[in-house]
Amino acid sequence: MIPEPIDPARLPHPKLPYSQAMRVGNILFIAGQPGIDWKTGNAREDFEGQARQAFENVRMVVEAAGSSMDRVARTMIYIRNGGD
Repeated sequence: MIPEPIDPARLPHPKLPYSQAMRVGNILFIAGQPGIDWKTGNAREDFEGQARQAFENVRMVVEAAGSSMDRVARTMIYIRNGGD
């Protein structure tokens, strides 16, 4: 199977040379999504707002690939405390 890059038009292209997602067969691998609103370039200061935005970004990538969040089988979350 040949990997197929998925680059949603609604999200900006990454500054580094990678795709927002790659499809391999029927599996979609999504790059890490920060809690940044791509329209404004800003992140909320609270954890909940950033988490909600990160999942919204994931949803946009999933839908751009022709799928939906109810088909997501696994999610890995990394939490970083940037202040300490």
